[in-house]
Amino acid sequence: MEPQSKFIIALRWLGFIPTAIAAALIISQLVWWLNQFSVWSMGYDPDGFISKLFINVMSGGAMGGAFVYAGSRIAPANRKMVAYTLGLFVVMTALIIGFLAFQQNGLDLDWWKVIYFFIAPICGAGLVVYQVTEGELDLDTHRLG
Repeated sequence: MEPQSKFIIALRWLGFIPTAIAAALIISQLVWWLNQFSVWSMGYDPDGFISKLFINVMSGGAMGGAFVYAGSRIAPANRKMVAYTLGLFVVMTALIIGFLAFQQNGLDLDWWKVIYFFIAPICGAGLVVYQVTEGELDLDTHRLG
Protein backbone atom coordinates (compact mmCIF):
# COMPACT_ATOMS: atom_id res chain seq x y z
CA MET A 1 0.00 0.00 0.00
CA GLU A 2 1.51 3.29 -1.06
CA PRO A 3 1.52 6.33 1.20
CA GLN A 4 -1.20 8.91 0.75
CA SER A 5 -0.47 12.28 -0.74
CA LYS A 6 -0.49 15.33 1.49
CA PHE A 7 -3.54 16.58 -0.41
CA ILE A 8 -5.56 13.46 0.46
CA ILE A 9 -4.44 13.64 4.09
CA ALA A 10 -5.47 17.30 4.27
CA LEU A 11 -8.84 16.50 2.68
CA ARG A 12 -9.43 13.75 5.22
CA TRP A 13 -8.60 16.07 8.12
CA LEU A 14 -10.92 18.73 6.69
CA GLY A 15 -13.68 16.24 5.97
CA PHE A 16 -13.85 14.10 9.06
CA ILE A 17 -16.32 16.36 10.91
CA PRO A 18 -18.71 16.90 7.96
CA THR A 19 -18.54 13.18 7.20
CA ALA A 20 -19.31 12.34 10.83
CA ILE A 21 -22.30 14.69 10.81
CA ALA A 22 -23.60 13.28 7.53
CA ALA A 23 -23.18 9.70 8.75
CA ALA A 24 -24.96 10.49 12.01
CA LEU A 25 -27.93 12.06 10.23
CA ILE A 26 -28.22 9.36 7.56
CA ILE A 27 -27.83 6.42 9.95
CA SER A 28 -30.21 7.95 12.48
CA GLN A 29 -32.94 8.42 9.89
CA LEU A 30 -32.32 4.99 8.35
CA VAL A 31 -32.57 3.27 11.74
CA TRP A 32 -35.67 5.31 12.61
CA TRP A 33 -37.50 4.38 9.39
CA LEU A 34 -36.47 0.72 9.52
CA ASN A 35 -37.59 0.42 13.14
CA GLN A 36 -40.88 2.19 12.35
CA PHE A 37 -41.48 -0.26 9.52
CA SER A 38 -40.44 -3.34 11.49
CA VAL A 39 -42.61 -2.43 14.48
CA TRP A 40 -45.55 -1.75 12.18
CA SER A 41 -44.99 -4.96 10.16
CA MET A 42 -45.05 -7.03 13.37
CA GLY A 43 -48.49 -5.65 14.11
CA TYR A 44 -47.59 -3.22 16.87
CA ASP A 45 -48.52 0.44 17.01
CA PRO A 46 -45.38 2.52 16.26
CA ASP A 47 -46.83 5.29 18.45
CA GLY A 48 -47.25 3.00 21.46
CA PHE A 49 -45.09 3.77 24.49
CA ILE A 50 -42.71 0.79 24.27
CA SER A 51 -42.42 1.00 20.49
CA LYS A 52 -41.74 4.72 20.58
CA LEU A 53 -39.18 4.26 23.37
CA PHE A 54 -37.42 1.52 21.40
CA ILE A 55 -37.38 3.53 18.17
CA ASN A 56 -36.08 6.70 19.84
CA VAL A 57 -33.39 4.91 21.83
CA MET A 58 -32.15 2.91 18.86
CA SER A 59 -32.12 5.77 16.35
CA GLY A 60 -30.66 8.30 18.81
CA GLY A 61 -28.01 5.84 19.91
CA ALA A 62 -27.17 5.06 16.30
CA MET A 63 -26.77 8.79 15.68
CA GLY A 64 -24.17 9.17 18.46
CA GLY A 65 -22.37 5.97 17.59
CA ALA A 66 -22.25 6.70 13.86
CA PHE A 67 -20.89 10.19 14.52
CA VAL A 68 -17.96 8.87 16.54
CA TYR A 69 -17.26 5.85 14.36
CA ALA A 70 -17.45 7.58 10.97
CA GLY A 71 -15.43 10.58 12.08
CA SER A 72 -12.69 8.48 13.61
CA ARG A 73 -12.52 6.18 10.56
CA ILE A 74 -12.13 9.11 8.14
CA ALA A 75 -9.38 10.79 10.18
CA PRO A 76 -6.02 9.86 8.64
CA ALA A 77 -4.14 9.50 11.96
CA ASN A 78 -4.63 9.33 15.73
CA ARG A 79 -7.95 7.58 15.28
CA LYS A 80 -8.26 6.52 18.89
CA MET A 81 -7.76 10.10 20.12
CA VAL A 82 -10.19 11.35 17.47
CA ALA A 83 -12.78 8.83 18.73
CA TYR A 84 -12.32 10.11 22.30
CA THR A 85 -12.58 13.73 21.14
CA LEU A 86 -15.69 13.09 19.07
CA GLY A 87 -17.27 11.21 21.98
CA LEU A 88 -16.58 14.18 24.22
CA PHE A 89 -18.03 16.45 21.54
CA VAL A 90 -21.27 14.41 21.51
CA VAL A 91 -21.54 14.63 25.30
CA MET A 92 -20.87 18.37 25.35
CA THR A 93 -23.30 19.05 22.49
CA ALA A 94 -26.03 16.95 24.11
CA LEU A 95 -25.51 18.72 27.44
CA ILE A 96 -25.74 22.13 25.79
CA ILE A 97 -28.89 21.13 23.88
CA GLY A 98 -30.40 19.70 27.05
CA PHE A 99 -29.51 22.78 29.10
CA LEU A 100 -30.94 25.18 26.52
CA ALA A 101 -34.13 23.14 26.16
CA PHE A 102 -34.57 23.05 29.93
CA GLN A 103 -33.93 26.80 30.20
CA GLN A 104 -36.52 27.52 27.55
CA ASN A 105 -39.25 25.04 28.57
CA GLY A 106 -38.60 24.12 32.19
CA LEU A 107 -40.09 20.73 33.04
CA ASP A 108 -42.56 21.05 30.16
CA LEU A 109 -40.16 19.28 27.79
CA ASP A 110 -40.92 16.86 25.00
CA TRP A 111 -39.40 13.83 26.71
CA TRP A 112 -39.19 11.87 23.45
CA LYS A 113 -36.83 14.54 22.11
CA VAL A 114 -34.86 14.40 25.35
CA ILE A 115 -34.35 10.68 24.81
CA TYR A 116 -33.59 11.07 21.09
CA PHE A 117 -31.25 14.08 21.24
CA PHE A 118 -29.79 13.85 24.76
CA ILE A 119 -29.73 10.43 26.39
CA ALA A 120 -29.45 8.01 23.46
CA PRO A 121 -26.65 9.81 21.53
CA ILE A 122 -24.52 9.96 24.67
CA CYS A 123 -25.05 6.22 25.18
CA GLY A 124 -24.32 5.41 21.52
CA ALA A 125 -21.17 7.51 21.44
CA GLY A 126 -20.10 6.13 24.80
CA LEU A 127 -20.53 2.58 23.55
CA VAL A 128 -18.30 3.20 20.53
CA VAL A 129 -15.66 4.94 22.66
CA TYR A 130 -15.78 2.06 25.17
CA GLN A 131 -15.33 -0.49 22.38
CA VAL A 132 -12.36 1.47 21.01
CA THR A 133 -10.83 1.68 24.49
CA GLU A 134 -11.24 -2.03 25.18
CA GLY A 135 -9.88 -2.99 21.79
CA GLU A 136 -13.17 -4.52 20.68
CA LEU A 137 -13.43 -2.09 17.78
CA ASP A 138 -10.27 -1.65 15.74
CA LEU A 139 -10.37 1.58 13.76
CA ASP A 140 -7.34 0.62 11.67
CA THR A 141 -8.68 -2.55 10.03
CA HIS A 142 -9.21 -2.22 6.32
CA ARG A 143 -7.44 1.10 6.07
CA LEU A 144 -9.11 3.62 3.82
CA GLY A 145 -7.33 4.62 0.62
